[in-house]
Amino acid sequence: MSDEKKSWLREARDKIEGKVEAQKSQLEAGKAQAGNLVIEKKFGGHDVSIFDGGFIRIGSGFLSPYEKLKSIQYRQQTRDKSTSEMVGTFGLASKERIECSLAIVTDRKTRTLKGTVGFLQPDDKNGMAL
Repeated sequence: MSDEKKSWLREARDKIEGKVEAQKSQLEAGKAQAGNLVIEKKFGGHDVSIFDGGFIRIGSGFLSPYEKLKSIQYRQQTRDKSTSEMVGTFGLASKERIECSLAIVTDRKTRTLKGTVGFLQPDDKNGMAL
């Protein structure tokens, strides 16, 4: 490999490592402010963690930022399905399909996480909420 390519690769690696280190520093500072973990659940394919300092963390991976939580709202809508179906170990399930959303407003942005769950048993519906 030529010296020019090696130099370019070193510069690119150093730049990436610098950005990762800066992000790690920000995460450590955010972690100190966030406080203790209150609840952590999966919703709509995202990991959602809420902390007692009023912070929230959305997403998986160690680089997900801590954000100041301004508001959070859960909505659930139940719809009837036209036909009943067999589902895994649940056997013959109900005709209900539950559509739910979690609207989250932070100091950085507003997100709406959506999830659709079909054929839940009555006791399972309580486990969906954060």
